[in-house]
Amino acid sequence: TGGSHVNPAYARMLGYAPDELPANPEGGWVALLHPDERDSVPARVRAELDSRGAHEVEFRMRCKDGSYKWILSRGKVVARGADGRPLRAAGTHVDLTARKQLEQRLERSEARLNAFFEAIPDSVWLKDIDGRYVLANPVKARLYGLPVDKILGRTEQELVPASTAKAYQESDERA
Repeated sequence: TGGSHVNPAYARMLGYAPDELPANPEGGWVALLHPDERDSVPARVRAELDSRGAHEVEFRMRCKDGSYKWILSRGKVVARGADGRPLRAAGTHVDLTARKQLEQRLERSEARLNAFFEAIPDSVWLKDIDGRYVLANPVKARLYGLPVDKILGRTEQELVPASTAKAYQESDERA
């Protein structure tokens, strides 16, 4: 029928009263999608439901106050017609906003740390408990005559002569 049932808790999650959300997808959740996702998300949901019988998609939805929340939508086909086309689907929407905000903060923090790390004019590195390089700045890479990605995951024994590796290992153990 093109209709939908909306759980009252779902409406409240977005700041609406249950009767404020239209009972059809196009006027309901699709209309609340962020403009950048309004075309792609419904098409992706339909394609996943048609092909796999289920979907899992993240997107932004407009709340009653005009702000946007990140939503994880999961659903599956629960009834198909004689021709195999989906007739009915059931699903959930989970608010991911706090997680997304933390991810964005972490990305910004990581970018600042990487910029700082790469700008240090001295050799700087980090090793794990097994002595494998986890981080190495460009100065460290120049000392080894290797690109950073050829140092990461390796130990001194794999990078320098045994006597030098032993000295580095003893220094690491003291540190």
